[in-house]
Amino acid sequence: MSILICLFGTTLLSAQESRVINLSLKQCVQMAVEKNINVQNARIEKEKTQWKVKETRATLFPQINASGNFQDNLQLPTTMIPGEIFGQPGTNIPVQMGSPYNTSANVSLNQVLFNHTVFTALQLSKKLEKISDLGIEKASEEMANEVSKLYFLTLTTAKQKKLVEENIARIQRLRDITQVVVENGLGKRVDYDRINVNLENLYTQLNNVDASQQQQLNMMKYLLEIPLQETIVLTEKETG
Repeated sequence: MSILICLFGTTLLSAQESRVINLSLKQCVQMAVEKNINVQNARIEKEKTQWKVKETRATLFPQINASGNFQDNLQLPTTMIPGEIFGQPGTNIPVQMGSPYNTSANVSLNQVLFNHTVFTALQLSKKLEKISDLGIEKASEEMANEVSKLYFLTLTTAKQKKLVEENIARIQRLRDITQVVVENGLGKRVDYDRINVNLENLYTQLNNVDASQQQQLNMMKYLLEIPLQETIVLTEKETG
C-alpha cells in the first residue's frame, strides 16, 4: 500500500511539474508589464500624486467649523446682597445666582476666494500627475520592448536549433552511406572520418544552441514570474 501511495505521489508531482503554458507575444507583454517593479513603482507614484491633488483642491472648498460647550455648575456662585432690599437693614443676605446648566454653540463658514499659493500648488500637482502618466507609459514601453526582443530572439534560436537538427539528420544519412561505400572498397576512409568530424561539430553546435534557448526561456520565466520547473511554449511564428 505504501509503495502505491509513493508511486501515486510521484506521478502527481511529475504532472504538476510538467505543466505547459502556451504564451503569445501579447500575453508575455501584458504579464511582464503587470509584474515589472518599475511599472508598479510608477503607478504608486501616480496614486500618491492623485491624492496630493485632491488634498490641495480640498483647501479651496468651503470650510465649516462647529463647536459647542456644555457646563454643569455643581454649586452656584453666592452673592451677598444688602438686607435693606429684603427689609432687614444692617445685614447682608447670601443669595445664589445663575443657572445650574449652561450650553453654547458656534458655527462658522469660511470660503477661500483667492489664494495664489494654493492655486500654484494645484497647477504643479496636475503637472506632476501628467509626469506620472508619462513615467508609467515609459516604464511599460521599455518592458514591452525588452520582452518583445527576448521573445523573438528565443524564436530565432528555436529556428536555428531546428536547422542544426536537420543538418545532423542529413549528415547522419550521409555518414551511413559513406560507411557502406568504404566497407565495400569503393570509398576512402578519410572521407568517412571527415564526415564524422563534421557530425561532432554539429553535435557541439546543437548543445550550444540548446543551452542558449534554455537560458532565454528561463529569462522569460523570470520576467513573467513563472516557476522554473514549468514549461513555456511560445506560440508566435518567427517570420523571415
